[in-house]
Amino acid sequence: MIPTYNRREDVLECLQSLQRLHYSNYEIIVVDNGSTDGTSGAIEELFPEVLLFKSKRNLGVTGGRNLGARQSSGRYVFFLDHDTTIDRNALNEIVAVVQSDHRIGIAGPAVYYYDDPKRIWALGTSVNMLTGKVTFNQNGEVNGGRFATGIEVEVLPTAFLVRKEVMNEVGLFDDIFFAVYEDTDFCFRVKEAGYKVLCVPTSRVWHKVSLDEYRSIAGVLRRSYLVSRNRIIFMKKHSDCFLAFVVLFLPFFLMYYSVQAVCLSRIDWLKSFLKGSVDGIALALKSH
Repeated sequence: MIPTYNRREDVLECLQSLQRLHYSNYEIIVVDNGSTDGTSGAIEELFPEVLLFKSKRNLGVTGGRNLGARQSSGRYVFFLDHDTTIDRNALNEIVAVVQSDHRIGIAGPAVYYYDDPKRIWALGTSVNMLTGKVTFNQNGEVNGGRFATGIEVEVLPTAFLVRKEVMNEVGLFDDIFFAVYEDTDFCFRVKEAGYKVLCVPTSRVWHKVSLDEYRSIAGVLRRSYLVSRNRIIFMKKHSDCFLAFVVLFLPFFLMYYSVQAVCLSRIDWLKSFLKGSVDGIALALKSH
């Protein structure tokens, strides 16, 4: 299940990789969130077998995933970002692991850099529930076979398979997030319901994220409103240290992003970060 918005070439390459899967019993669902770059027309022409749903407006990652999940007919839903490609054995590996243990609610692949296919982007992620800092597990390492068995993690970003029965129990993605932290919130809810979240390193996906630190920071700042707003909302929902986070660590994030925005000469991104922080605190207080 792939939500997409104005990433025509990326989603077409993603669909090409899905066509090569060795796993035989699956359907491909794409939700086009109102793209204006010809995405829907290209999918209809090149991949007529894809179940394509067109939204007149951008529903975000959350709305797109929720729409696609409601239309799915299988026992599992595999969520995949549009800027990825997938190994042909990836689903076989994940499904086999999930079927071996009913306590596994979510399982996902090792995610590698698209531009450096042997270098790990993340074997899941972790969140410090005091500081709010997100860590990408084993980021930058080269997997020479050391990571071969399932690893229990907090969050699976970018690509993950969910049991349909688990989704029925914990609910779909929270639309308050729109994008950014939506998968983090979802995985935490699944864990809070008593299920395991497992990274399966023998399953592989490649993600089109930058290896360059400068570009990576710019990518985060480009989404600074959602990053700042949604971090606060997430911490309010799941952390027992929310007040300490706001008082002690939110100012640190503000200082960090202020320096980066100035270095990049993008004061507009800093303003977006500030607005996101204000809106996030307002929504967090409202939910109290």
